[in-house]
Amino acid sequence: MKKSLLNYTNWLIILLLFSCSGHDSFEYFNIHDNRNSTDMFPVQFDANSRLYYLCKIWGLNKYHTTNNISKVDIDGFLLNEMPKVIDSCSFHDFNKILERFINITTDLPEQINLSDLNECDSIRYYWIYNKQFIDSLNSIKLAYIVNLKASDKCMYVKKKRLGTVKFTNEQKYENVKFPNETYQLLALFRYWNAIEYFYPYKYNLRTDWNLILKQQIVEFRNCRSEQDYHEKVKRLVCFIDDSHSYAKSKLITQTFGKNMSNADIFFCDSGWIKIDDFTLNYKQNSELKAGDIILEIENQPIAKIVDSLGCFISASNRKSWYRDVSDFLLRSDKSTLNLKIIRRHQIINIVEPLIHIEKLKEKYLHEKRHFARLNNAKMPADGIGYLDVEKLYDGNIDMALDSLRKSTKGIIFDLRCYPHEQVGKKLIQKLINNDIAFARLYFPDMCSPGKFLLKKELETITAKGESYDNPIVVLVDENTQSKSEFLAMAFRSLSNVVLMGSQTAGADGNITTLYLPGNIKTVFSGVGVLYPNNEQTQRIGIVPDIIVDRTYYGILAGKDEVLEKAINYLKTVSEQ
Repeated sequence: MKKSLLNYTNWLIILLLFSCSGHDSFEYFNIHDNRNSTDMFPVQFDANSRLYYLCKIWGLNKYHTTNNISKVDIDGFLLNEMPKVIDSCSFHDFNKILERFINITTDLPEQINLSDLNECDSIRYYWIYNKQFIDSLNSIKLAYIVNLKASDKCMYVKKKRLGTVKFTNEQKYENVKFPNETYQLLALFRYWNAIEYFYPYKYNLRTDWNLILKQQIVEFRNCRSEQDYHEKVKRLVCFIDDSHSYAKSKLITQTFGKNMSNADIFFCDSGWIKIDDFTLNYKQNSELKAGDIILEIENQPIAKIVDSLGCFISASNRKSWYRDVSDFLLRSDKSTLNLKIIRRHQIINIVEPLIHIEKLKEKYLHEKRHFARLNNAKMPADGIGYLDVEKLYDGNIDMALDSLRKSTKGIIFDLRCYPHEQVGKKLIQKLINNDIAFARLYFPDMCSPGKFLLKKELETITAKGESYDNPIVVLVDENTQSKSEFLAMAFRSLSNVVLMGSQTAGADGNITTLYLPGNIKTVFSGVGVLYPNNEQTQRIGIVPDIIVDRTYYGILAGKDEVLEKAINYLKTVSEQ
């Protein structure tokens, strides 16, 4: 596990700085990407480079601002001045635009004392001193703004109770006709700055965020249609490598098709395989059978289709990327898809029926609600209990645990799912007789945008009741995400627990929502989550103690290989 952590973090410098007055329960958690971001800055004084600096100055003023911002239509200013910046614009004219914007958004003193300015972060704010684009007067003003404590009453962002931020007063511009260059760039600027200042995992991106801005300015200036614009937003959110992240709109849904197969597809050692049905007894059941390997879809090799979908998938790691790609493989506006498959070593062609997404989703949710009401306590083997955590809720936790506590020599908790609200904490409380501390959280600092506050107190679960001391196995895989991963971290802190399965999704922390022009909803992880020793979980996920992957022959035989391994493990340790 430590080796994999080093592979992800060998270029990071993580500094825990002094306690900050006004934040008695927190300390500064400043995370720097040690890659040379200055190499990403534009060097030619052209329209795209001017837009690059306009974006950064617009965002800096938007979130570092004093109270003047409430009087300013910050979107309107940008939309009005952007055509002037794009057109032939001299250094002098460009800086006049910047000066007007700085002056109307920030309460500046008549004279700025240079001795009062601390040196700006050499990586995050080095760009404000680039004399090729920004004159000395504007650089001083920007340095002054950076040194100010931001207003905790900024009209564009508020702090929510759980530590995430809430973006406010962001117009959706639902009635704007696209393509529209200025509104497309507004969308890019809004999203880029939200990530720049409030995304807790920006330090862990594979590609420098400044380079992404340079590249995407070109893309967003050249949208061919409204559909193309929505697709480029979908691609943009994928650059943050976050399994929580997505962009949603009607047009984005149409990109992949309104109909989908009822088959649940999984990537394993032999390729893309059908493992099950999403719903049971649907009138249009899948023609695919468990263990079928898909070779072609509509005469296109599946590898080629997967490559074409890759840029639309935001995933924290490869396991969750394969999981999410599978959701789009059997999608189309047509009512059927022609497939070439391998079925028990023979190549055959089949016609796969498709169902409207909303109808399939409605049936799936109905079945999920029904199953959640069933008695969940099972005995898959003598003396071994099994609980599907997704089927636990306030009303049945006590009943399920009580039925297994005294009659088992070991329990399997299946966490390859998403638990109900507050179930995780209550479940752990009923398994321990001593309090446990299992995680650390860090949040955006509203007074210093771009910095984060590490909560001094560890996340703790208070014991309530009698402990369960027999061995416990917790099953995890790529479907273990967010709240499930947080619960897996809590389970891991128990001495009698073994985690078994495969790498989890690597997306922890509550989500933050931001709307973009065209009424596009975007989402990303809003809270940073660490182990108590400050090791990261994002992208890495929760690495099992015992790795067990599903295989082609296991799927073909209808086996749950992870569950079988857990049963055998408990049988062995209980006999020792």
